[in-house]
Amino acid sequence: MKSVLLCMTVLSLLTLSSCGKSKDTKSAPPVAKVATTSTPAPDGAPVPTADSTAPTVVGGSQAAPTIRPGTLAGAPTGTLAGQTGSGVTSSPTGTVPRANSGAAPTLRPGSSTTAPSANGSQSSEIINTAVGLNFDEAEAVKTGGKTKDLNYTSAGRDGLMAEFKTYAKKVSADQQKLNQNLASAIVSAKLVKSAGNMGVEITVDEFGKLQTYKMKAVTEGNKMVLSSAGVAGDLEFQGGFLKCLDLDGSCDNAYAKIKLSGAYTRIIFRNSYADNSFVIYAKPNAPAPNLNFDLWNSYISNKGSGASSAQKIDTIRMSSYEIVNGKSAMGVLVLTQDLDMVGLSVPLVAADQGTKTSATASKITDFSKNDDLAALAASRSQKLARALSSATVVANNGLGQLKLQLEFSTDKADSKIWMVLSRVQTSTLNVIEVQKFEATLKAF
Repeated sequence: MKSVLLCMTVLSLLTLSSCGKSKDTKSAPPVAKVATTSTPAPDGAPVPTADSTAPTVVGGSQAAPTIRPGTLAGAPTGTLAGQTGSGVTSSPTGTVPRANSGAAPTLRPGSSTTAPSANGSQSSEIINTAVGLNFDEAEAVKTGGKTKDLNYTSAGRDGLMAEFKTYAKKVSADQQKLNQNLASAIVSAKLVKSAGNMGVEITVDEFGKLQTYKMKAVTEGNKMVLSSAGVAGDLEFQGGFLKCLDLDGSCDNAYAKIKLSGAYTRIIFRNSYADNSFVIYAKPNAPAPNLNFDLWNSYISNKGSGASSAQKIDTIRMSSYEIVNGKSAMGVLVLTQDLDMVGLSVPLVAADQGTKTSATASKITDFSKNDDLAALAASRSQKLARALSSATVVANNGLGQLKLQLEFSTDKADSKIWMVLSRVQTSTLNVIEVQKFEATLKAF
């Protein structure tokens, strides 16, 4: 009966004849230093003239953490030669709420450490992939889902989204319609870690009524089997698994395959530190100082110059989910050495061509509805968050690399800052290894 509900009521835009019967097929195996530049001002900035202040580029790096088993970390490959930085990171905790029809994912704690080298030894120096990003790709890596005239994007460089999109085309046309309906109806997804337990939660829009499906994950061989742990809606949970991707066992990067009332969905979860760099534009000959901009500028400049002040950016964390042929979203959490914090809920969207975009990121100031972040926020101030007037995603290549434009007044010509983020990469299973794992799975 619940299988029929999926076809006729909850998700279906089309009448399907094979609801609940088709199987999903398996895949075959087979800050460093502050520098003033004369380069053009970035997207949207006034071009400096001879008597104006040129944008200041500040490069920063977050050391990739060694995280204890049971917490989250990044994705592989894609560095820029010649850009290095160092730093010791502390880590954020919690969940940033929904943005653009999708809840921003959970941001979890990690340990403070330096970056591991290729041979496993500890090094304080890493490649900073956020410095020198041009966002000149022909198009962003997309999930296959759309919101109006924009496309939802991936958030990693491991090729998993492209791989899983090919899987979606290997089933019958009717099964593809079922799967697409389910993917389109999922408005948010979350990888849950609490007191050593793991699980997955997805929220589904069932004709205007949001229903949350909770699943518990229990280790079985080389994967974690999902079981129902509080289904609230009309869909029948019919099986699923969670596959952890991190080679260190942390399960910071993972993906889930879930079957509800005959339809399958795949969701990729990523949680990591972010390399970061900033481009600072100070409006010349301003009639009055912009104290909000000055505050952010001081935190960034102190980080870049290595000043002894605790008023500096310390850690930036990003956490995301990507639904194959559906939505995606990212939470960004900025922490400072003097215990300030900024939470942003970031839409992962891009146009059909290119990587330039314009999408509003939501500033999060009330963390009381999330236990993890409420505890963190209780010990931290939010003066940087209050100083921030707006944040806009202006570039997104779908590789876990974003450029956000930060504004500190309603005057669009006023001083502003661009924050460039790039996911810190850690060792995970590659596509070939995922293909081999998928080849061992039994249909469910």
